[in-house]
Amino acid sequence: MNRFKKIGRVGLLVLVLCIVVSASYIYFISPTHLKVTHYTYTSEKIDSDLSGMRIAYLSDFNLNDDSDLTYFKKVITKLNKQPYDLVILGGDLFESIEVFKTKTIISALSKIDCDYGKFAIYGDQDLEHKKEIKSIYTQAGIELIKNTSRTIYYKNSSFELVACDDETQVSSVVKKTNQLVIDVTHQPDSFKTNAKSVDLQLSGHSLGGSFCLPLIGGIKKDTGFKTYNHGKCTKDNATLIVSNGIKGTESRPYKLFCSNEIVIIKLNAKTKKSK
Repeated sequence: MNRFKKIGRVGLLVLVLCIVVSASYIYFISPTHLKVTHYTYTSEKIDSDLSGMRIAYLSDFNLNDDSDLTYFKKVITKLNKQPYDLVILGGDLFESIEVFKTKTIISALSKIDCDYGKFAIYGDQDLEHKKEIKSIYTQAGIELIKNTSRTIYYKNSSFELVACDDETQVSSVVKKTNQLVIDVTHQPDSFKTNAKSVDLQLSGHSLGGSFCLPLIGGIKKDTGFKTYNHGKCTKDNATLIVSNGIKGTESRPYKLFCSNEIVIIKLNAKTKKSK
């Protein structure tokens, strides 16, 4: 009996220790913990020239006050230590009701270094400051795109980059080509309709569900991310990658098992099966 009591006490101690460690991580570390997540996207539409291209995707910076700027600069520094050829910013540069320290932010964004293009879209938080945010991106050498398509050339190949707002169906923007189509739409639930028109969609908005549990997924579900809110999934032969975001919001700064992240997607050629 004493043996079982000891085992029970040890188990209780381990449980309490796990709770303390998890709570400490969530409160003290998770708001500014940043990782790099690597995905490989394989498709028959990717030829040998396009294979190996790397796309960096960053979403939901949610800048709220001056204290965020040090972290913001560290994000750009960490990004530039990764191998990538093109960068896409997926919306919500600011969270606060005011746009602040624009020169500092332009300077940091200007340091993003890649050879095949720098693009950004609006997020829902950006809509109140569209003019100011467009000016920031323009001065930083980043093209802000909305409801349009761009052909991205890489070596002797290319793909179609599409950017749509959350209310616009991608099918109305995609060109009628056999090229690989990569779509960027801020809210991931748009994938339910976009999947029929694209090969790969990149989204954010959900912050990864804030608390992501094994076999359950992201706990937080709200407008725009009730169906899709975390990680990678497929539908109608299309793939969706949802970023956890660069930083949480003031009301949702804490995370568990869905760290803030820079996403790097490597394009990979799939050998076509012979008939």
